[in-house]
Amino acid sequence: MRKRKPSKKHLLTFDDVEGADAAKAELLENFLYIVSCIKKDSMKLGAKLPRGVFLTGPPGTGKTLLAPAVAGEAGVTFFSISASELAEVYVRAGAARVRELFREARKRSPSIIFIDEIDVVGGECGSSSNSKRDQTLNQLLTEMDGFVKSANVVVIAATNRPESLDSTLMRPGRFSRKVVVGEPDEDGRRNIFGLYMEEVPMKEEDKDDICDLVASLTPGLVGADIEYIANESVLLAARRDGDFVTKEDVLQAVERATTRGRGRPIKKYQKLYNFFLEATLTLNKKILQKSYTSLGNLKGCRSTTNICNDDSSPESKSLYLFGQMALEMVTNDIGKGALPWWICGI
Repeated sequence: MRKRKPSKKHLLTFDDVEGADAAKAELLENFLYIVSCIKKDSMKLGAKLPRGVFLTGPPGTGKTLLAPAVAGEAGVTFFSISASELAEVYVRAGAARVRELFREARKRSPSIIFIDEIDVVGGECGSSSNSKRDQTLNQLLTEMDGFVKSANVVVIAATNRPESLDSTLMRPGRFSRKVVVGEPDEDGRRNIFGLYMEEVPMKEEDKDDICDLVASLTPGLVGADIEYIANESVLLAARRDGDFVTKEDVLQAVERATTRGRGRPIKKYQKLYNFFLEATLTLNKKILQKSYTSLGNLKGCRSTTNICNDDSSPESKSLYLFGQMALEMVTNDIGKGALPWWICGI
């Protein structure tokens, strides 16, 4: 079995991760203190240190970036592995890889082991009669229970499905800490886009405006989506043989990012329907752009159901109702676009 070398990703720091301020603050407050105690091999009052931390949250929020950034901030060796690499076809091969990984981590301690997608091997034991996965999980638990103070190894695991994990993993002394990495807010999206566009040629006077525009048009999108927008903007500029990225390039990239997989040809009456609904939105100070190909999916929103709630202002609901009334006056037909607002009432 070949030895796993420390990853060079540990050169990252928290300055390289944007849009996850709450998670970074929690890691700084709790986890880095744990690492510092392990490096010093000491703990005040004799308390036992937690040996594992879970990073949970939606896909694309930056969990795999935070782990090496923690190692970079702490200045320790970083090992990274995907749990799918441990789910081997051969019996006991996954358990052997776990033993080898922890052996190497102890040799280069103090160190951090990062296990991505741990739900692949960390599901409920016996739930699917997968003996190979159960052996791998049991070996992982054994390695964590076998830690001694001189081991100086901490484990970070990431998952998008914390509810599917085996309860034994969450036992105190193993993965007893959980850090949620959520979707970035508007400031976070602005910072993420600015980070990706740092080295991209843009007009200096337009850069701040474009970053603000992207942040306002992408509610609900995560860091991976923002990265897609940045890369797509550069590709669009290169395709037209431009010398720099323009606002039009970015807007087109946002359009593609927010309607991926939903584009389809639409009929003339559907365009008219969309026209009346969107015409009323221009009365709002913040114009909600919507692609004509998305047909009812507001740009940047994962779902339209969260728009109609107790926090929605009467003015916001009225705008959609006005558009529905205008459409009915012209076409003598009531579309489905504003039905949620009729149901909620004003």
